[in-house]
Amino acid sequence: MKKPTAELVKKLKSAAHEEIMCRESSDASDDWYDLATPKNILQLIEVALPILEQQERGENKWLHWNGEMALPPVDVHVMVEVKLRNGVTVIPRQAQHFAWRNGPAKNGFDIIAYRIIPERATKQNGD
Repeated sequence: MKKPTAELVKKLKSAAHEEIMCRESSDASDDWYDLATPKNILQLIEVALPILEQQERGENKWLHWNGEMALPPVDVHVMVEVKLRNGVTVIPRQAQHFAWRNGPAKNGFDIIAYRIIPERATKQNGD
């Protein structure tokens, strides 16, 4: 069973900090060995890689969203545009303003895709 990605990231971050402290004292952390498994790392990469590649290319492609996490797939202050299951495209807003988790029963207001709005496109002063 897959863990929600945000939860996994937080646990891996904590385990990594603990591992650093343990290695400084010539010890090893049990959490690091339990959490930093290839399966967990691949799960994080599958979520992060498409976003990072899109940002690096400066492209504005739609990315599929399955709605399994309540947290946005990007930083809460990043401007995104979302497509809803009912076909509506919602005007760009900061990611924190959307309900990212889709309910168990599919409805028209579920987010099914999103795209990052490049920062330069959101500036109003023409820079």
